[in-house]
Amino acid sequence: MIGPAPSQFTERSHNYFANLVDGKTTTFDIGGRGTTVKGHITEPLRNYSIHEAILSAIPPDSPTVMNNLPEPLRAAMTRFWEASMTEWQKNAQPYYVQIEPNGDFHFDDVAQGLYALQLNLGVTERGSRFVESAAFATQNFNVSETGDPSSQLPKDLGPIQMTHIKRLKIGELVPDIKGLNSDQTELTLSNLRGKYVLLNLWYPRDLSTNWELALAPVFDRFGSDKRLAILEVDRLNEKEAFEGTAKSPSPARLRINSAKIPDEYNAAPSRIFLIDPDGKLLAKNFEASQLYSQLDSLLTATTSSDARVRVEKVAPARNGVIGTFRSIPKPHRTEAAMFRIVDGSLMKGSGALTCLTDGLMPNSDDAPTQSVYFDPGTLEGRLGMDLGSVTPIAQINTYSRHKSTRSPQVYLVYGSDGSSTSFDLNPKIGRDPLSCGWSLIASIDTRSSSEKPGGQVGVSIGDSTNPLGKYRHLLFVTFVTEMQDLWGHTFYGEMDVVRQNQSAD
Repeated sequence: MIGPAPSQFTERSHNYFANLVDGKTTTFDIGGRGTTVKGHITEPLRNYSIHEAILSAIPPDSPTVMNNLPEPLRAAMTRFWEASMTEWQKNAQPYYVQIEPNGDFHFDDVAQGLYALQLNLGVTERGSRFVESAAFATQNFNVSETGDPSSQLPKDLGPIQMTHIKRLKIGELVPDIKGLNSDQTELTLSNLRGKYVLLNLWYPRDLSTNWELALAPVFDRFGSDKRLAILEVDRLNEKEAFEGTAKSPSPARLRINSAKIPDEYNAAPSRIFLIDPDGKLLAKNFEASQLYSQLDSLLTATTSSDARVRVEKVAPARNGVIGTFRSIPKPHRTEAAMFRIVDGSLMKGSGALTCLTDGLMPNSDDAPTQSVYFDPGTLEGRLGMDLGSVTPIAQINTYSRHKSTRSPQVYLVYGSDGSSTSFDLNPKIGRDPLSCGWSLIASIDTRSSSEKPGGQVGVSIGDSTNPLGKYRHLLFVTFVTEMQDLWGHTFYGEMDVVRQNQSAD
């Protein structure tokens, strides 16, 4: 596994360290008397995006038996080992070179010592920044002490055979994975046929934290979709499985332990695989935004809810004429309601949160200071609303306005009376509100494949004959409407609550 693609080694490189002392001249030997080491691989390189050779000095073995030696022999052995370590440290930085298109490689000025050679061939699939290991070779060898470098013959390692790595290929059936969940019942990957599967192979927790944070909006957006299964496989051994590990943050995410993972999975550096309902690999080695985009296209959503939901769209203004909503209530001021940012950051230039409750719509199709929207490039933002007390709610109405793709609305809205012992007032991105005292009120997606975005969009959830429930707190989990550029967050102009027995107009 190579990992994120580095820039290719276009130059041979080797670093040296020098200890500098203030006020004193330091003389540092950078070599020039070493040996050239060369070799060759017979593997055709045209199919590989990365072909690198790395040469590392092997440190001297620690004399583990020194404590059993009598003096002065032990002291002499210790001095010899320390001198060897000092010499090794001079050349401890690895040498890097790129393997030439014809398979040749060479390292210049290699000092005396024992070395480990590693050759890596990697591939990068279209649209990915990750490099996947495809073939490798390793070899240890010794470089003898040199005299006059002009008379020193290169050390020729000869032809080196590459070992090919099993890799998962797009469109092929993926190997099965079997494991135990926290209650010790067995679950296999093949049990999930019929659904798309987002497979996440965990490494130790300290290595996966950043990746988990990046994936959090993906889990938040698609985790509750019945067409998708999220399977997290803990790669720790059985004795360590689930010990000291937090439970899955969402009931939609399955977690099993499996210390044995088929080799084919290990070549992919991103650890995330998207599998189709037939068990074939759809995608791998993507960033969180790419995964979000692909799932968004596969799991085409429509507005769904147990509550009554109405959506009305008003075309962009033409010749100064601005249309108005006719089938849903017009925006109105929501008294005694306070908005806050639960997670995410508003973009510089966004309007204040008070825009959402002032009863006014933006006065044009591009009025950023009269709208609320999150930072570009982010996938999710969370807004909280406090009504001040537990209130019977008849309707929740949301409004947006923009000239293009920032007019549609994609969000989940949750409600809570705050009485649950597990209640979390501000669940951060990545935490499922259902797990901490919130109830889902509605899932909204006003996008249309047949209509061009732009203009005004209004959503009305519930009415006087179909009240939503009694809540004090509302949580709006908002998502981007598109991934073609960084500007996918909706321009929200108003978010209103209509209390029961209160007129919506």
